[in-house]
Order: sequence, then C-alpha cells, then structure tokens
Amino acid sequence: IRVEDKTVVALYFETEKEAPYVVKSPKGGYPEYIVPWREGTHLRAARREDLLLILVPIRRLSALLDELEYNITVAQVASTGGYNAWGCPFREEEFHRAIRDGSLITLAMEARRTVSEAYVTMGRANQRTTGALNTSMGGSAGADKSNEARVSVTSSLAKIEEAYSALRNALREVDNNAASTD
Repeated sequence: IRVEDKTVVALYFETEKEAPYVVKSPKGGYPEYIVPWREGTHLRAARREDLLLILVPIRRLSALLDELEYNITVAQVASTGGYNAWGCPFREEEFHRAIRDGSLITLAMEARRTVSEAYVTMGRANQRTTGALNTSMGGSAGADKSNEARVSVTSSLAKIEEAYSALRNALREVDNNAASTD
C-alpha cells in the first residue's frame, strides 16, 4: 500500500494451526535453519523448551489415542461375552497425564468434552468392576453386582468410540496442517 510517498509491504501469516515454521537462517552459517519465535515485539530463534511446549501435547494426545483404542477393545471383548472380560479395567493413565501436562486443553472444546465424558464413563465402569470383583457376596447378590459391572463396561463402548473418533480427527487436522506447510 502507498503511505504518502512510500510503499509499505506487509506479510500476514495464518499461524493458529500451522506453526511452527522452519526457515533458512537469514544470517547464514550455523544453524542453517531456525524456527522463528516471537516474544512481545521481539523475534528470536526458538529454543528446545519453546518447541516442546508445542510438540509435547501432540505426542501425549497420540498416546491418549492408543489408550482409547485399547479401551475400545476391552469394551468389545466384554460385549461378546468373553470369559470374565468385564473384569479387565479400562486404562486411564494417559488421560490423567494429558490433564496434568495441559495437553488436553489444546483440543477444541467439543473434542475435549467428548474425551472427558468418555473417561468419566470408564471411571464409573472401573469402580463398578472393582466393587464386583471385591465383593464377598455369593448367590444372586454377587451375580447382580457382576452383571451390573459387565453392563457398565459394555455400555461404555459408544462413548469411547465417540472420543476416539473426535481425538483422531483432531490429530488428523494437526497432521494435515503440518503437511500443508512442508
């Protein structure tokens, strides 16, 4: 654009989903490539800890996806009536790690809600399963507890599959954005 007698050129980068960018160092030499990092009005090369802030959530969410896939298998086996399959607890470790390190908050609100709801459902199923396995009741009371646990595990399947799909789509979007910048 023209401003008085001078021409001003501006570049606008959509960085919300595509960052970080790797660029050839303007100074030449070593390092040959850098990741520009803005702090306020200053620009510098990104440090390792800066990049980890961006990349660790992606790795954590990939591990969470694997955990959801395992939990789908647990619910499916319980649904087919595998021998005492309802007694195998759902895994929740990666979910708790994702909460602790802030990775979960990087998801869009709807995906975060879907994943969280699935883990609440799995947590309840785990509690019922533990209660049924630890009960000393025999006869119909013990059978009722076992049936309640089995139903809780099998009815979790739809929520877990929904969470898996939401998380897989979120990670796919990150991969697509990264591929479009290569």
